[in-house]
Amino acid sequence: RVPIICHIGAQNTRDSLRLARHAEKIGMDFVASIPPTYYRHIPQTIKAYYQEIMNAVGIPLLATNFPSAVGYEIQLDVLAELAESGLAGLKETSQNLVYLTRAMDLVKKPDFIWVSGAVPFMLAAVMMGAVACVAGTANHFPEFTISLWDAIQNREYGKAAELQKRVTRLVSLQNITIDVVGAHEILRLRGLDFGHPRAPLKYFTEEQREKLRKGLIDLGLL
Repeated sequence: RVPIICHIGAQNTRDSLRLARHAEKIGMDFVASIPPTYYRHIPQTIKAYYQEIMNAVGIPLLATNFPSAVGYEIQLDVLAELAESGLAGLKETSQNLVYLTRAMDLVKKPDFIWVSGAVPFMLAAVMMGAVACVAGTANHFPEFTISLWDAIQNREYGKAAELQKRVTRLVSLQNITIDVVGAHEILRLRGLDFGHPRAPLKYFTEEQREKLRKGLIDLGLL
């Protein structure tokens, strides 16, 4: 009933192409990819990487700008050039509104898709033109996260501002150690035990778990 985006980013172009073709074969509507990690790749390499994916599949491609995880950002001129050659959109996860503003100004493609990848900036990003948000908090509190989205869409901006503050506090609780660990801990507190992420990720200590529990109570979520 809804478009599905499949992330296919890998450490090398060969694996990303294999995953992209598989995603298209099984009926995905979009593919998305971070640039290759570990090496701090030069702009020409990044441009060639995304261009090869676009050439390999017939479904739209979204780039992902996530410098805190990748180690570098997609340069704005490279993003603009990729947009002109067929890139469908950008998932912006840098939590840098200046980058997003400059990118929106530089990319001239009218149907370019802007997606926020950082829920603490959902309100600001949508006000600037983003059409979606990939929200980590939707993994464990989807109803709470959707209430913020609905308030924005309904133009209830005062309500949205207050919800944005609360959602951002929830993100801080999720990030007591590593966000994916926090998400599992929150789900466990909600009565949904999905086990634990793979090692080397560690469980919360009892002290951290109690801090999380009290924080969720303060937010009115438990």
